[in-house]
Amino acid sequence: LMDSDFLDGIKVSEIIQFEMAFDGILKISQKNDVDLIVMGSHGASGYKEMFIGSNAEKVVRNSEVPVLIIKQKSI
Repeated sequence: LMDSDFLDGIKVSEIIQFEMAFDGILKISQKNDVDLIVMGSHGASGYKEMFIGSNAEKVVRNSEVPVLIIKQKSI
């Protein structure tokens, strides 16, 4: 995907970091002066979301830069 023609002229970086998802994403986005965060979401709901929370939701609510969430396609 990163080599796609429609991304010509756009700087795209891929970062792999082993930290707690929410804190790590915000910390790295600030450290690297990120313009956009793109995340996937499994769409947890009900009790599962209430007890474990949604990392994607936490990032959206606390990020200082725009966040694009890509939802998992329902079967």
